[in-house]
Amino acid sequence: MTYNDEDIELLLENIKTFTRNKYYKYIKAYYEYTYPKTKCLHNKTFETNPTQISVDLYNLNLAIDEIVQDIKFIISRRGPLISRDNNNELRISPGKIAGTISFRLCRKHIIHVNNLCIDKTPCRIRCTTKLNIGLALYCGLDFIQLQSTQIDSLLLRELFYQVSARHVNQETLGLFFDTIRICTHD
Repeated sequence: MTYNDEDIELLLENIKTFTRNKYYKYIKAYYEYTYPKTKCLHNKTFETNPTQISVDLYNLNLAIDEIVQDIKFIISRRGPLISRDNNNELRISPGKIAGTISFRLCRKHIIHVNNLCIDKTPCRIRCTTKLNIGLALYCGLDFIQLQSTQIDSLLLRELFYQVSARHVNQETLGLFFDTIRICTHD
């Protein structure tokens, strides 16, 4: 079986909706459960200012557009090699899509800090950078239907370190997500 433009558009629309919904879900969870317990370790900013972060919807939408472009590129590169699964859906590696989602969300500055973090002694802890990367990785894990609690914490810390401090791209993340998906589901 082959695919047509309508199949691709449906797949891309589903990925856009998934990404947006999951990112919103994690932001909401952060505000409801994590934020009330957050203490700024460096400047004590968050203790006195309840609006310490903001979400840049423009950058979130740019990231989603880049995700769609990357998936289109994968599809065009694979061409007729893309087949259908038993449910008659396009068969593109879930790990590749998860890697693309996480990579693009990580690279855009979606979460921003309050000026108090900048106005005082410059912060070295970089809470919002960590939050942005964490949310991006959670979205990737969610795409392959895993939760962070299902993965060894040492492995998650290593992944976080690789994404935040080393050169990593969507292909590398895709391999990670495919490997962890296969190892966890079997």
